[in-house]
Amino acid sequence: MNPLPPSGTPGAASTPGAASMALLLPAPTRSAQAPWWLRLHRSFMPDYNRKATTYWWLMALLGALTLGHTLRTLLALPPSDWVQVGVGVGIAMLAGFFPVRIPRSTNSFAAGEIFIFLLLLMHGPAAAALAATGEGLIGSWRTSRRWTSRIASPAMACIAMFGTGSLLGAGMELARSHGLYSAGLLLVATMLCAVLYFVVNTVFITAVPYLKRSEWPALRDMFANFGWIGITFAGSASVACLLYLSFEETGLGVLLAAAPIIAMLLATLHYHFRQREAAEGARKERLDAAEREAGQAARHIGELQVSERRFHSAFTHASIGMALLAFDGRILQANHALRALVGRRDDELVHEHFQAIVLPSDRARLDEQLGLVSAHEFEGFALELRCVHREGSPIWVAAHFSFFSEPGASTPCLILQVQDITARRNAEEGLHHLAFHDSLTGLPNRRRFHELLGQAVTLLNQ
Repeated sequence: MNPLPPSGTPGAASTPGAASMALLLPAPTRSAQAPWWLRLHRSFMPDYNRKATTYWWLMALLGALTLGHTLRTLLALPPSDWVQVGVGVGIAMLAGFFPVRIPRSTNSFAAGEIFIFLLLLMHGPAAAALAATGEGLIGSWRTSRRWTSRIASPAMACIAMFGTGSLLGAGMELARSHGLYSAGLLLVATMLCAVLYFVVNTVFITAVPYLKRSEWPALRDMFANFGWIGITFAGSASVACLLYLSFEETGLGVLLAAAPIIAMLLATLHYHFRQREAAEGARKERLDAAEREAGQAARHIGELQVSERRFHSAFTHASIGMALLAFDGRILQANHALRALVGRRDDELVHEHFQAIVLPSDRARLDEQLGLVSAHEFEGFALELRCVHREGSPIWVAAHFSFFSEPGASTPCLILQVQDITARRNAEEGLHHLAFHDSLTGLPNRRRFHELLGQAVTLLNQ
């Protein structure tokens, strides 16, 4: 059976006098001067309240007394029976190391119940209680690190088995005295005894967390996760009863022959369920991985869609001219600002080469830079060009070309950003004219004369 659950409402059992004295002392003094039993309780069972503590000690002491009585009873058996009891207890404890875990379930059962009920039928409740104590000890050490569970679980198993086993023995003696004993009656009674043992032991164990929370146990909740184990107990008891009946007919040989067969069957069942559990775990991991990948893909697609919407919104509503170009300069898409800048409609720009709206004198520089796009060292370039308006007037623009990979696109392209700098270039030309021409006559001034003279001298020297 499963060990005592560790969860519960924190609490500590103490006498009113000790609690009052502890409250009057500072924290370090209270911890140092607390009685030894109170310090032991705080470290041993810090989450136990008074009800749970009383119940735990009661079950532990009653289990110790029951175990002592069973040992005294077994000492009175012949030495030949000691060997049989020892072998049965050893097999039951060994089975506790290899529980049979049902796939898709958090519970498990140990197959040692077969040998526990076999000892019950062969040597009485004392031998069965000793075997149940050993199996409970192994199970609690395997599943829990708390000493409260490691002590109380085998004690409760000892009490439950000794009580139900004694009830079975008394019932069979009563049936013999009235001439009602039969193999069929023994089989049914043994199965009922196994179910009763399971119920009593389950009530003992599950009562602890309810007492910690000061709640009344609900039978439906107590047996919701353990009901199927009762069926396995009844099945184990039936197998044990059949082995006992065969033992009465043919002697010890049938047990010696059946024990390895049962061990092989249980080992096969244990291995099969472990394989099923591993396969189920691998399948679950694959499903989880597929779900994670699907979720990541969905998030990635959503992020791409959001990014694409943001880009197109910024592209469409930008205040400067923007366009997507193929590497040869063909316009793939143009925004409203660029169309307004050159005075053309969308159908007039798309699939048109950008070079077509640039003055012929500036196209050579543009073609030279576009020819470097396929080179590895290309990172982008900027030029000041003169574009032609639909009405024929030139427009000075600052054009910046760079690589761009649109979300969802299979091939990269160029993104063009165009800003109208006509006013700046006109102002610069006006300042240049004022610097080299007379403001009254408009003729070149002395500074311009010296500049032209220097240029002429240079040409003559060449």
